[in-house]
Amino acid sequence: MKSNEHTIEIHVGHEALAKLIAYCGEHQLSRVALVADKNTYAALGQQVEQALRAAGVDVNLIMLTGDEIIADEAYIFNIFHQARGDEQAFIAAGSGTINDMVRFVSHRAKTQFLSMPTAPSVDGFAAKGSSLTLNRSKETVASR
Repeated sequence: MKSNEHTIEIHVGHEALAKLIAYCGEHQLSRVALVADKNTYAALGQQVEQALRAAGVDVNLIMLTGDEIIADEAYIFNIFHQARGDEQAFIAAGSGTINDMVRFVSHRAKTQFLSMPTAPSVDGFAAKGSSLTLNRSKETVASR
């Protein structure tokens, strides 16, 4: 009997960024989309972007804007709209909402989902679903 489950690698600590760079090299990820908002970009996203570019990875930075980022149709469409279509992975720089949207988008785009969380306050980093607000109603949707 074959399993459809994939091994999930989790790295915590100061070496997590180096592990991300190594992972991209090992899996030949040369084109990625990095999704962040202004706060998560300042907290970690900029570091991730610079390290990826220094390692020769082509980074498409997708910066979410607005006073309150909500995992709804508008923000999800915004991510798809800013994606180039040739990304091999989507990387979420953030927690909660950003992870949910990027997990969903990567699932629908059939690419890898990588998470660089900025807070340990949620349990959704290894979840199989995304908590999204669709038609003004909260739903959990199957994702990566």
